[in-house]
Amino acid sequence: MSEFVLSGKIAAQARIPKADLLADPQFGVLGSIVRLDARGSSDPDGKPLTYAFSFVTYPIGSQVPVEGFRLLEAEGDRVTFSPDIVGQYTIGLTVSNGVYTSELAQTV
Repeated sequence: MSEFVLSGKIAAQARIPKADLLADPQFGVLGSIVRLDARGSSDPDGKPLTYAFSFVTYPIGSQVPVEGFRLLEAEGDRVTFSPDIVGQYTIGLTVSNGVYTSELAQTV
């Protein structure tokens, strides 16, 4: 019978950031400004985050994906957009700590 010894380091478990997205107001009116806030997002190690907002769904003919989001501040964690066609807009958010990216958070 032979023996062996296993040595080495155990890889650290991935500590993935969490995206948190709030919309205000939740129901926009044509031409109104909808504010999106990702300040509730977090990284388990306290690393700084970058924010990627996206239009997941939007009404056919809407130009919001072309116009994009408007930053409210340099950190990029708060943005706005203006609905231009009646219908449902689903906004997505991922956050990254430079190593890992969160799962997609969505708000309608």
